[in-house]
Amino acid sequence: MLDVKSNCGVIPNFFTQDDVADMVNTFRRFPTVELEGDGNAIYGVDQNHLAYLWFRRRCFRAIQQEFGEHIRLIFGMLLDCQQPFGIHHDLKPLPEPQGQHHVSFLIPYSVNHDPALVSHAATCIFNEDLTDFEQMPDLATNAHNLHSELAHVPRAQLQKLSLRQWITWHTGDLIWWDSHLAHVSNDFRTHGWQSKQGIVIHSYVV
Repeated sequence: MLDVKSNCGVIPNFFTQDDVADMVNTFRRFPTVELEGDGNAIYGVDQNHLAYLWFRRRCFRAIQQEFGEHIRLIFGMLLDCQQPFGIHHDLKPLPEPQGQHHVSFLIPYSVNHDPALVSHAATCIFNEDLTDFEQMPDLATNAHNLHSELAHVPRAQLQKLSLRQWITWHTGDLIWWDSHLAHVSNDFRTHGWQSKQGIVIHSYVV
């Protein structure tokens, strides 16, 4: 079993492109939620959703076989992203109060709805757990040199973080990280792209 504590990685070709396309098409049948008026749309499923058994069989079961039967689903979603989020962690409300945040997963699919363009998106994972930026010191070895690729992130924030791994998207890969770790998308818009699509999954353990 993989050591996930304060760690991250990628499993290449975990799903086939056809597998991911099938999941994306099914997600698109769910109701859409727009996040914070920024144009980003999510199509989500949790343990109480009518499609939970489908999602468990089609996607989450394979992840459990790789990462352990003990992991449980907070939620999974198709993210159709037009405006990349700022630096964040994945500490979401848990279905069980005694639970603990565990691992976040990302299955890349496309850029501009075209899998052939997917490598223009990337996920940047930092070494640090995210706390209040005002309380975090500047680091001698920091991520400020990434600002051209992370143009949506204030340079002052990058001076408080150090790069753990830069992961270029490939359709069907399984990107994973400890949910406590700070992370962010590259700003695909600086290269002329309008959107990216991928499946995001958050997990916990009891």
